[in-house]
Amino acid sequence: MPGGSAFKAKFEAKYGKIQNYSPYAYDAMHVLNRGDEARPFQRSRQILAELPKTDYQGVTGHIASRQGRHHRRRVTLYQVKDGAWQTLETVQSGK
Repeated sequence: MPGGSAFKAKFEAKYGKIQNYSPYAYDAMHVLNRGDEARPFQRSRQILAELPKTDYQGVTGHIASRQGRHHRRRVTLYQVKDGAWQTLETVQSGK
C-alpha cells in the first residue's frame, strides 16, 4: 500500500487506532467525489457517469477504470450488529 504508512500516522493522530478497511474507505470516497473538485457530485447519476473515467492515485494504490474490459467483480456489504460484523449482501457483476 504505497501511501499506507503516512495515512496510518495521520489517521491515528486524529481518530485513534486505525481499522483495516479505513484506507479503502478513504480511497472509495475520493473516487466517488471526483470530477469537479470544487463542487462534489450531487446525484448518483453524476457519480455513475464519472466512474468510467476514474484515474486516481490513492492511499491503497492506483485506481483506474478499465473501459472495454469485462471482469467479474464482487462487492460485499457488511453491517455491525451487536458488536459483530454481519454480511448483508454480496453482489457480483460482469462476465
